[in-house]
Amino acid sequence: MKVTRILSLALMALVVPAAVSAQVTFTNNDGTFTANGNTTGSSLTLTSSVLTGITGLSGFGIPDSAVVFPGCEPSCLGTISLSTGALSSGTMLAGGTFAANSGTFSVSYTSGVSFSGTFATSSWTNTGVNYQFTGTILNGTLTINGTMYTISQAATVQFTTTGSAPVITKTGTKITKITFKDNQGTTNFMAPVPEPGTLSLFGSGLICLGLLTRKRLRSGAGTGIRRKLVSF
Repeated sequence: MKVTRILSLALMALVVPAAVSAQVTFTNNDGTFTANGNTTGSSLTLTSSVLTGITGLSGFGIPDSAVVFPGCEPSCLGTISLSTGALSSGTMLAGGTFAANSGTFSVSYTSGVSFSGTFATSSWTNTGVNYQFTGTILNGTLTINGTMYTISQAATVQFTTTGSAPVITKTGTKITKITFKDNQGTTNFMAPVPEPGTLSLFGSGLICLGLLTRKRLRSGAGTGIRRKLVSF
């Protein structure tokens, strides 16, 4: 039946958005973590970290890309930076937790892509071998060639420092600055669906067309409609 074909196309148009969603991954290397002290109330920043890989945005015309590191400096694929809120528990050297819903995170990709958000949660862990930064971003903003998308599912951010000891600066006996060498990190989140409104509208229109045609056929509107359906 031609009406069945119309309804099938409509359902496909409504289902496609869920099928094309993929995980986006940004990878980065290098950079410097800087703490403005060691005690509660201190904050942490990451600067000069370079973007070395991106995957998961091919549905938006952004190809999966990666560069060899080191060797791609100074620009590589782009940059990654962050700043935290105040340390609410623990210390920078021992590890602790930063204030919730604070701080900023930013990814800039040279092909017209950026991602930014605020940390819902973030922490700093001393593993005994290195330090790890872990954060979660809710409702981050992904921008692709001027179009903005809200990432409603949580984005996860994780960075690991090198095994070298941090550099500690003191004023008298007070620690006023600590720097850590970033090794590498990843940022992950689910990609939005390209043009979901357009696909849904198209599918809804096909459903209405199919139902209207079926109703007219059942009411005996004439053989002319049937001839049109055959040529559909």
